[in-house]
Amino acid sequence: MPSLSCHEPVAPVRAQDILCGRGPIAYNHPGNCIMRQKVKNLIPSYNNARKGQGPSQKGGIVRSVYSVLLKESQELGLDPPRFLECNNSKLPTRVLTKEEAISKIQKRFKDQKSGGRRETDESKCMFPPTKCDSLAAYFQLLRPKDSQE
Repeated sequence: MPSLSCHEPVAPVRAQDILCGRGPIAYNHPGNCIMRQKVKNLIPSYNNARKGQGPSQKGGIVRSVYSVLLKESQELGLDPPRFLECNNSKLPTRVLTKEEAISKIQKRFKDQKSGGRRETDESKCMFPPTKCDSLAAYFQLLRPKDSQE
């Protein structure tokens, strides 16, 4: 895959992608909503990871979120999700490496654990995790009501 310069927009953004940025565009993006819910579901396991095994056990939990996101996309026949760095104009400018993506997931866990990130009101999310905790659920929400039967 060719490397992208910092000024070359990444196009197109897909539902399964995770936008690494601030504001309502990233917050409401389906991939971000789904990732937040997956992290939220694993916070108890992450917080209860034994101290002696801490880094390796916690690292496994963090990597499991990345793996689940990949697996869900694959099961739906979609391209794998990309973690996209967004610049000040909110346009994705660069695809993060796997290591950078895992680091972003780990930061989300640490922010949740330490209370460093305020608890987000998921009811304000365009795709609330209670209805949209996976890519399959997201695509189900998009289907017309009469075809869901």
